[in-house]
Amino acid sequence: MLLHLLFGLSVAVGLSAAERGLLFDFPLSQTPTRLNIRVDLELVDFAQNRAASYRPSYDNFLSLFSWSEVEDCMNKRDHFSVVIPGAAGYTGDIPIHFVHHRSMNVSAIPLLLLHGWSSTHLEWDKIIDPLAQFFHLITPDLPGYGFSPAATESGMDARTMGAAYDVLMKELGYGTYGVVGTDVGYFVSSWMMSDVPDSIIGHFLDFMLVPPTQDDIDRCSGNQTTPEENAYLGSFIAFESDHFVYSAVQAQKALVLSLSMGDSPVGFAGWLWDLRYAGSALHPTFTLWVQAPYGAVRSYLETLIPKSGGVDFPSYKVPTGLVEWGNQHGPFPELASFPLAPKRCLPDS
Repeated sequence: MLLHLLFGLSVAVGLSAAERGLLFDFPLSQTPTRLNIRVDLELVDFAQNRAASYRPSYDNFLSLFSWSEVEDCMNKRDHFSVVIPGAAGYTGDIPIHFVHHRSMNVSAIPLLLLHGWSSTHLEWDKIIDPLAQFFHLITPDLPGYGFSPAATESGMDARTMGAAYDVLMKELGYGTYGVVGTDVGYFVSSWMMSDVPDSIIGHFLDFMLVPPTQDDIDRCSGNQTTPEENAYLGSFIAFESDHFVYSAVQAQKALVLSLSMGDSPVGFAGWLWDLRYAGSALHPTFTLWVQAPYGAVRSYLETLIPKSGGVDFPSYKVPTGLVEWGNQHGPFPELASFPLAPKRCLPDS
């Protein structure tokens, strides 16, 4: 399907939403509008045919589940679309898809949950019902991910996303709220702490990259580090040396990578599988592939370039909690302590 491949290029050449030809339902309105998730069946057939012709054969790509059943399952949630008319100096419209699950608890706290790569709003689906006892849940797709249409001009970095989400929360009637961030969502939420601090009552992370400092390396060389620090330094170096290439490619050659992935759902699944190492179910992968990968992949380029601020977050005073899980049971023993930074290494916000 040439349209699907060209959609990946639409970000670069600045086509309008109509010209991009979205292959899923998305009402374009500046007021939150209810929608059902419906993907063009032609795209589903295209993906299945591409998978069937893949070498070696992978013709069971979509036969392992029914996409219509996946859509029906997703549509049990309340999905909405909204178009934010620019934010944080970004002059283009910012269309956002999100799930809004209101709690029955009159004292519930609004909670914005921000996923990362390689995921979508489905990252949070299994915890919505338990959390709804205490929170109103808002789980958007990042721009270019899932069903949030990709940006049509450059500048859609983490700070711009955060500004747009703050506008969204205000549009929903939430003057203050909590934020959860992971992976790319960690970059977004961390910038929100300094850009819109008066909006945020609490910040929770399950991901934080803390690169070793020169002092850490010097102390390690002088046998002055603890066993915990040694384990972390070894795991961080192993990850950066042998498992971090995806980030460099996505940050430097987003378009080149996406041109091949947009035409091959199996190739795209393989790219994600290498990172997740067999932890990837097919329907989340397909959800991320629906609008061609470039919009999502480009988020690395936009977020990590120096002019966007990257990971150089200013200090902030918003109460923040962090939990990290490590990879003790993963397939690579050298990553067992990644990203378990010792407490003394964490930034003092």
